[in-house]
Amino acid sequence: MKIIVLLLFLVNFSLQAQADNPAPQALVLSADKLSSLLSDGFENETKRRYLRVDYQPDDRWSADSAYLVFVSFEGRGGSNNFVQWVALFTATSEDVVAVTKPRPENQFSLVAIAQVGGKMWRILDVAEAVQKGDVVEVPAMVWQDSDPGCCPSAKVTRRIRFQHGKLVAD
Repeated sequence: MKIIVLLLFLVNFSLQAQADNPAPQALVLSADKLSSLLSDGFENETKRRYLRVDYQPDDRWSADSAYLVFVSFEGRGGSNNFVQWVALFTATSEDVVAVTKPRPENQFSLVAIAQVGGKMWRILDVAEAVQKGDVVEVPAMVWQDSDPGCCPSAKVTRRIRFQHGKLVAD
């Protein structure tokens, strides 16, 4: 009986994880590669979120299918420090597929990346990120001068936008 309950829990947990991150498998693989490059080898990836966004590509090689991928790491340099990143990935356009037949369809390319959070700076609540027009709004907590290292106290909203080929977070 215990084994059945455990199996049901694991299946439910797996389905919930898939529902929370409805990203194409090709995107997940690209994000995995990026995550391994960003890590310093000591830290652990603790959170990842895929947010489908409306995006107007600058070139014909990118489709308008795009995702912001939020990645959080803890334990940088073996410490209790953490960092948060956001990356913009776009799907390969039909123009690229037509020109380079062996290249797989639905491949995702990294367009831009930015560090958006970290200890003693700000913590983004990426689970609450939403696109509003041409920006993505993300609730955050920031440290004030009198706050201890464990506990930021000021609630703010930060905006992320794509500008001049870069991701800009205010």
